[in-house]
Order: sequence, then structure tokens, then C-alpha cells
Amino acid sequence: MKNRAKQSREAEIVNAQLQLETTEAEERRQRTQQIEEQINKNKKKTKELLIDELMKSSRPAEEVIAQDTATMKQDLEQQQLHDEASQPAGKPLYSTEQSRHVRKW
Repeated sequence: MKNRAKQSREAEIVNAQLQLETTEAEERRQRTQQIEEQINKNKKKTKELLIDELMKSSRPAEEVIAQDTATMKQDLEQQQLHDEASQPAGKPLYSTEQSRHVRKW
């Protein structure tokens, strides 16, 4: 009888741990999805702003694009510094490939 009770308790513990891991995995998936959606919104906004600038500016397109590229590079460097300072040691929240497209407005 004691063995069955012990097995039952162990099964409950394993099920609780499994449920916790499942919940955490779902939360990570949702956070990842939110980050990806924000990255896509930022990309779209960046493209729209560049197109608007190209259409409205009297400067040559090459100059506008060069300035935009420099701004994006500077924003990326600032974002990476911010991420390094705020991210605990270990795996980053999102990859460098993803952060390249994040731009502050």
C-alpha cells in the first residue's frame, strides 16, 4: 500500500512538473511571437519612412539611403549595447539577426 501511495505522489509531482514546463514553453513561444511581430512592424515602418523620405527629399536618393543606412547601423549598435547591459548572462532574448531589424522611433 505504501508503494502505491509513493508512486501516486511521484506521479503527481511528475505531472505537475510537466504542466509547469508546458506552460513555460507556451509563454516563451508567445513572447517569441510578440517579438517577431514587433520586428516585422518595425521593418515595415522603416521601409515606409525611407520611401517617404525618398519621395519628399530634394537630396539625391544615394545620400538619403546612405544616411538611413548609417542611422540604422547606429541604432543597431545602441540596441546591442542596451541588450548586453540588460540581458542576464546566458542565451540572448533574440538573435543578432533579429535585432538588426529593430529600430527605435
